[in-house]
Parts: sequence; C-alpha cells; structure tokens
Amino acid sequence: MSEGAANHRMKANPFIVRTCPGKPGHASHAKLDRKIELYSPSIKFNQQITRYKMNLPLPEADSAIAAEVREWLDRFAICVREVDYAAARSFWHPDIVIFGTYQELVKSLSAWTERQWDNVWPRTAEFRFDLANTMVMAAPDGAIAIAIAPWTSTGFHEDGMAFDRPGRATIVLARQPDGRWLGVHSHMSLARGVPQDSHGKRAVKAR
Repeated sequence: MSEGAANHRMKANPFIVRTCPGKPGHASHAKLDRKIELYSPSIKFNQQITRYKMNLPLPEADSAIAAEVREWLDRFAICVREVDYAAARSFWHPDIVIFGTYQELVKSLSAWTERQWDNVWPRTAEFRFDLANTMVMAAPDGAIAIAIAPWTSTGFHEDGMAFDRPGRATIVLARQPDGRWLGVHSHMSLARGVPQDSHGKRAVKAR
C-alpha cells in the first residue's frame, strides 16, 4: 500500500490508528489496518448505544403547575380534616384506582369512599400534607402531574390516647378540558412502625 493510499484510508476511517514502527506501506501496517477496520463497526455501534442510554433529568413541574398541585393537596386535606366526603369527591375521577392505608386495592370512587375513607377519616384527625417537602413532577405537555407528598395525622389508641400517624402519598392528577386537576390514582401508606388501627369517633360532616 502506498503512503498516499494509507493516508486516504486513515481519513476515511478515523478508527484506524498506527502503532507499528516502520513506513506506512509496510506489510505490518496493512495487517493492523485491516484488524482495526474489522472492529470499528462495533466501536461505532457501542458509541451509539452509550449515547442513547443518556437519562433525561427528572420531569419536575414548573412553578405554576407545582403551585396548583400543592394548592389542590391543601384543599383536599381540609375535606379530610372535616370528614366531608361530599366536598372531597369533586377532587377525584369516578373510576379512580387506588392503594390505601386500609385497603390494598380499590377501584371506583364510591368503593374508595365506603372502604377507605369511612374507615379512616372519622377515626383519625389533623390530616395535613407536608407541602414544603412535597415534590411535583409533570409531563412535558402539562396534561399529567404527580405529587410525591409526606403527610401527618393523629391516630387514637383504644383508650383514647393520641399518637402521631405520619405517612406518604403518591397522587397522579390529570388536567381536565376546563383546566382543573382531577385525581386519577392515589397510593397512601403509613410510615414504618405506625399502628394500622385508629379508634377515633368523629362525626361525618357530609356524605
């Protein structure tokens, strides 16, 4: 191979490197060129795979959506504290699917009210989301938002003694055509070591 041909091949394939001593046209160079050429397609492929594996940042919501979601959480928590089922229903989709602190899996808002809310809200008190430590993520088009929120509440032993009852929630909200947020999924769980049962007896404000 002439020196001109060797240089042309190096320009055509940047993966060809020269490590052998001697002139570019030497037979040892031709063998080395051929070996590296055989491996260069896999090198290019691996570089492409590495490029595609790059992760995007977490889809944190912008300040406007984050403020709307936190305000939604705060208003819903008022309904819980007041044991107001009637007012709380407007926050949720009628076909919602949830996991709760009392029920593992519930489908539909009516079933959630009967099997989760009615077994928790009157028996506990002072429910609040920790809005300062709530993270809000959102889809790029703003159609879906996710709240990852710690919460606090008060539970009651059988003898009436109060105990701290903290937990955490993941809530998925869908933007509706009129602009309001509607909850489509909720997963609430108690913090580790918190008693499952609470024995408060508060009245239901509205069903």
